[in-house]
Amino acid sequence: VEFKEMAVNKDKQDLSGGTAIARSVAGFMNSLSGGVLLIGVRDDGSIRGVDPDYPLVDKGKGNWDGFYLFLNNLLRMRLSAENPFLFYTIERRKAMDHDVCVVRVKPAPKPVYLDKHLFVRSGAQTIEMLGPDLVHYVATRWPQ
Repeated sequence: VEFKEMAVNKDKQDLSGGTAIARSVAGFMNSLSGGVLLIGVRDDGSIRGVDPDYPLVDKGKGNWDGFYLFLNNLLRMRLSAENPFLFYTIERRKAMDHDVCVVRVKPAPKPVYLDKHLFVRSGAQTIEMLGPDLVHYVATRWPQ
């Protein structure tokens, strides 16, 4: 399980937080077992919710539907998998009167790249694979 506090970069008030979310989902898709990403939960486990992100990700809707569309489009556009939505589900759960986004990710049958970079889940972190490590991981994880 991985926690992400928000989809919006709190310092810049932009959507660059979406890159961290896409990186985590790609890492889970490239792992052997997949994983769960909780958006709206701080690293210490306290609940922030995704509610404050609603007007920032979709000014027109400003609700869960707009957030869901933002997240689904982000993953569809940034991940290299054909039909990446076949490998994740996005759910809304209530916690402490806030909406928390639960992304359940299944492992993919072939490598998934985020903007031409391969990320994998390793313990409690998502790491980028480079050079010989990338070649070895792909050959081992998806043998021909």
